[in-house]
Amino acid sequence: FGELSLKVLLEKAGLVDGTHFHEQMSISDKIPDIILDLPDKKKVIIDSKVSLSDYNDYLKSGDTKLKEISLKKHITSVKKHIESLASKEYQSLYGESSLDLVVMFMPVEGAYIAALNENLTEIALRNKIAIVGPTTLIAIIQIISRAWNIKRQSNATAEIIKSATDIYNSARLVTDAFLQIEKSFNAATNY
Repeated sequence: FGELSLKVLLEKAGLVDGTHFHEQMSISDKIPDIILDLPDKKKVIIDSKVSLSDYNDYLKSGDTKLKEISLKKHITSVKKHIESLASKEYQSLYGESSLDLVVMFMPVEGAYIAALNENLTEIALRNKIAIVGPTTLIAIIQIISRAWNIKRQSNATAEIIKSATDIYNSARLVTDAFLQIEKSFNAATNY
C-alpha cells in the first residue's frame, strides 16, 4: 500500500519511472522503495513504511485508556521503522551523490500526524531520516518537479544558443569564403 501510494504521488506530480525515479532498484544488495533523481545528479532515497494495525486500534477504540495504549504502540512501531531504516544506511549508497537524509514516507496522513512528537522527530533526525506524510511529500515532489522543469528549460535554451551559434559561424564562413573569392576575382581582373 505504501509503495503504491508513493509511486502514484510521484506519477501524479509528472515524474516518470525510469527517468525521474526508479522503483525497487537493487544497489549493493539493498533495495530502497524509490530512488528519486535530482537534476544535479543527486539522489533522494524514499522508503515507505506502513504500520497501521496499532493506528487502526487507536482510531477504533472508544476507551480513552486503550486509545492511549494504541497510540503509544503506534509511536513505538514508527520508532522501530526508523531504526530499521537507519540500519540500512541508504544515504551511503551513492556516496557524494546521495543526500544526507533518507525520506521515510508514511502514506496515511493521520498515522503520520499521530506519530509525530518532538522525541520521534529528534530520533529520526539523529538517524538522518526525514519522516513525511502525503502532504509533505507532495510539496517535496513539487519542488523536485520544478527543478526538473528548470533543468529542461535550461537545456533547451543551451541547445537553441548552440544552434544559433553554429548557424552564425556557418554563415560567417560562407561570407568569408565569398569575400575571399571576391578578393581573388579582383586580383585576377587587375592582371
